[in-house]
Amino acid sequence: MSRRGTVLLIIAVGILVGSLVALRGSTPTNTPENVVSSGCFIPYSSSLEGHLLFKNPDGSEVYNTTNGYIIKRGNSAYLINASKAFFFDWGFIVVRNTTTKRTVPIVLYQIDANSVVNMSVRSVTSDVSVKVLTGCTYDGKQLWIMEFDPYLWSYSDARRNRVTNGTAYPELLFTQANGYLYLLAYQTSSSDVQDFRTYAPNDYFYIIGENGTVEKFDLGGSTVPIRNTFLVSNGSYVLMGFEKPQLDGSPRSGYVMILNGTEVLFRRSFQMNDPTCLCHVIPGWGRIDEKGCAVFGLYTGEGRYCNGEFTYVANSTG
Repeated sequence: MSRRGTVLLIIAVGILVGSLVALRGSTPTNTPENVVSSGCFIPYSSSLEGHLLFKNPDGSEVYNTTNGYIIKRGNSAYLINASKAFFFDWGFIVVRNTTTKRTVPIVLYQIDANSVVNMSVRSVTSDVSVKVLTGCTYDGKQLWIMEFDPYLWSYSDARRNRVTNGTAYPELLFTQANGYLYLLAYQTSSSDVQDFRTYAPNDYFYIIGENGTVEKFDLGGSTVPIRNTFLVSNGSYVLMGFEKPQLDGSPRSGYVMILNGTEVLFRRSFQMNDPTCLCHVIPGWGRIDEKGCAVFGLYTGEGRYCNGEFTYVANSTG
């Protein structure tokens, strides 16, 4: 590497040290059962004015207020201080962003003065921002924690004396049904250099319950991030899908999964010009109709799954 390329690399790493992010797993972490955790809720002393959502068998009540969700237990009230919350018979799950110190990888994309490209991954300990899911009981006991971290990327070009860097946060899509939270967690990347995605963790689809992860489906990785994602439910059936593009942005394949509870009813990859159904990959929408049938878009028509049977309906112009 030339002296200028070395200097650029040192600058890039120096810039990144203060804001690096991790590529970590998401194994639930349990806490003692007798601990009331501020990760679940905090005392709330303001007047309680809001809409009663439901009452629990233990007598607690859940309200939706302008300040957020409030749990009322006897004469005490507690605020669920989170950006999202999902409620179940056994308790609730909150979603937050938090900052913590970790040893994390950096994905570096380097072009030296001779136009030679080198990609590598290094590690640095730093404060990082992560997305945290916490499972809680209605009396405030923390059951488990799941964490989803971003990763940091850096691009340096010695030919143009250019250094850019950024953070790629994972996208999280949620829906709930049958007493479970369903989560599609997939990696993102820089729109300029999508190759960073190659060094990120795989994408995963989770079924989450009272004890944390019930099922975890490995969706694999790719050269560039997946797109046209959807995750929907009618309260019973769950429909998830996405498209995997090629590096030039053209479609490569699509994937659909349909579930009832923890049972997988249907899963299928759709390749371009799939000879088994003469259809193309998905363009990013899906729904469950009034009959309980899963319907999702394909570039030249619709895919439909109903009563255990998949059918493809072509557009008139397809």
